[in-house]
Amino acid sequence: MLDADSGTFLDIDPLRPVEEQTALFAEALSRTPDATVVAHSWGGTLVGIAMAHDVARPTALVLVEPAMFDLARTNESVSHHIDVMTDARTLADAGDLRGFWNLVKPMMFGAQATDDDWKEDEPHAARFAQLTLPWGFDLDEALPGLPPTLVITGAWWDGYEAIAQSLVGRGAQHIQLQGAGHRPQDLPGFSRVLNDWKAR
Repeated sequence: MLDADSGTFLDIDPLRPVEEQTALFAEALSRTPDATVVAHSWGGTLVGIAMAHDVARPTALVLVEPAMFDLARTNESVSHHIDVMTDARTLADAGDLRGFWNLVKPMMFGAQATDDDWKEDEPHAARFAQLTLPWGFDLDEALPGLPPTLVITGAWWDGYEAIAQSLVGRGAQHIQLQGAGHRPQDLPGFSRVLNDWKAR
């Protein structure tokens, strides 16, 4: 069975250097080498980096909306996302956190950045500006063949669907679970999908 009670949860801090994060993942996997790794968003990118650099390799893998943007950089949605975030990070690095948030909040959270909300938004913006960007790791060229892999997307953004299709081209299976946006793992049918796939 694949469920919350039978799993081990790894607390990955996306503010830490990527090398530390991959080392933490590799150490955890070494304790349970036959585990099926379930990774969401940046976690999926981190697993891809670990495999690409031969740091760790799961025996089976479930990628939930993996942010492996390197695999679909020619997709229009992915390309636009990278362009906007690159511009935003340039502003943040220059000390213009509000300018950063003016670009990021509409794209990532579907709301405009306003003066009224800035006091509440500022700490979120500051943290978001420090997160590792999930591209620039040459995964398209460096990622080796996949272990048995299931990719689950929420069918809400073309970019994640394009990433999923790239992984399908590498041998993964792909299932869409609609209704929870970027978090299909919150849907009641998520555990059943995982268990059915594991059984096959």
